[in-house]
Amino acid sequence: MSPDKAHSKNRDSERCRKIAEAMHGKPRPPNVVEAVRQAHLGTHHSDESRRRMSEEHKRRGTLVPGTILWTPEEDELVRTLPIVEAMKRTGRTRYAITSRRHRLGVPREDAGVRRSGLP
Repeated sequence: MSPDKAHSKNRDSERCRKIAEAMHGKPRPPNVVEAVRQAHLGTHHSDESRRRMSEEHKRRGTLVPGTILWTPEEDELVRTLPIVEAMKRTGRTRYAITSRRHRLGVPREDAGVRRSGLP
């Protein structure tokens, strides 16, 4: 068989369907799993993919894995306590506290302070 004929046979749709059917439900060999993992390392979802995933989560009412919802009690702590104290009481990061304060409309702690050092 000539190399051209063999190459064209590799892509034959019927042959590909049979192979896929035979592999269905069977685990991939560890070397293939590792090769796929290596190929995806350092890659990111496109903006379009991220948008579609976000819309789907909203449609289903599901959350992104790892999301921890804010409780009303935590919101009250964030509104009333200084950032450092709210961090200690809630166990959340400074970034999480400041982001939540912003979302809740709480003014910044340093809102009245000029950053340039001028009176």
